[in-house]
Amino acid sequence: MTLTLEAYDPETSTWIDKTCSCISLRRQIRSNGLEELDGELVKDSVSVGQEIRLKENDRIIFMGVVYEVDRRHRSRDVERCGFKAYDYLIKYDRHVVYRLYQTGTKAGEIIKDLALLEDILINLSGVEDGDALLSPWEIENQKALDVMKSVARGTNYWLRMKPCLSYLSFDGENDYVEVAESPTLRDWPNGITVICWAKSNTSNWNTWGMLVSKRNSFVLHPWKDSNDISFYVYGVDSGWKGARASAVVYLA
Repeated sequence: MTLTLEAYDPETSTWIDKTCSCISLRRQIRSNGLEELDGELVKDSVSVGQEIRLKENDRIIFMGVVYEVDRRHRSRDVERCGFKAYDYLIKYDRHVVYRLYQTGTKAGEIIKDLALLEDILINLSGVEDGDALLSPWEIENQKALDVMKSVARGTNYWLRMKPCLSYLSFDGENDYVEVAESPTLRDWPNGITVICWAKSNTSNWNTWGMLVSKRNSFVLHPWKDSNDISFYVYGVDSGWKGARASAVVYLA
């Protein structure tokens, strides 16, 4: 088992490996239901509010925000930086909410509503169809996190982050994700939106390839030796129609 500790650098938009400077690390579940990661760095540091993650054999097992930092430099000793990080649920602790939920509102619906305060994926398996309110519930001047945890506990459920709050990493050698066949992938009378994040290791795309493709429905692919992207859609009567661009293009 290989553990890797990384901190996010917003200036370079990259994750910086802190493993070699980390001399202690402890991950635990607090009594308040939050996941906590405590550690200490030597000749290195992290900052309050900085994003941090822990990987086990390239699989992310913790991802959160540094909440406390303790920097110290004793005489004849190297500089040390202790830190305490919580999972992203800690962000809801800063939201004070006022809500009125009507009779019949389910536990999962309440958590979903409050979850919209942050762009975070909350694991609702087991609580989504929880108990419904027997009377209206008015919430005044309470922290969103406290309300969410209270609702979850009421259904014998611990509030958790989505277990895969991360991304898929490909090595560029024939890796792909296949989406199962579905009629909705080929029938979209009101239009279709295809979104993809991709990074090239070269200044221009070094191959044609495919970023996202579902035949015969749509194709999104890079244009070799350029920065352009091509997007094609398929119509039963019109066949393939598309455009090449490095900016947003609307297809008629």
